[in-house]
Amino acid sequence: GVEREIEKPGAAEERVDDEPGDEQVVQDEEELKRSDAEKRAFGRLSSARGVEREIEKLGEVFTRFSALVVEQGESLRLIDQDVEEAALEVEEGQRHVAKTYGIVKGNRGTILKIFATVVVLGVILVTT
Repeated sequence: GVEREIEKPGAAEERVDDEPGDEQVVQDEEELKRSDAEKRAFGRLSSARGVEREIEKLGEVFTRFSALVVEQGESLRLIDQDVEEAALEVEEGQRHVAKTYGIVKGNRGTILKIFATVVVLGVILVTT
């Protein structure tokens, strides 16, 4: 009786291996572990591709933004040029106004004499 209770070492392990389905359970567990790892890997890959798409979109935004900055720079240059031209024209206009004022101021005496002559001639013509 005693000999039957004592098992040889490894006999229990052999029995576990010999039981039907144990090998399948181990394979299923390994497959689940692999599928979980694959799912995580695919998730990381998907996330990386999403980040890559967002970076590409940002690149496009920056490209458009730089084009707008260049365009606005050109517009500012044209505006600055127009302001400079307008300032020159205003200065020229001021010179013309000053010149005309000088001419009119210098001719006041002549204008008053002509006006007085016209009035005297008008009075003479009216009285005759």
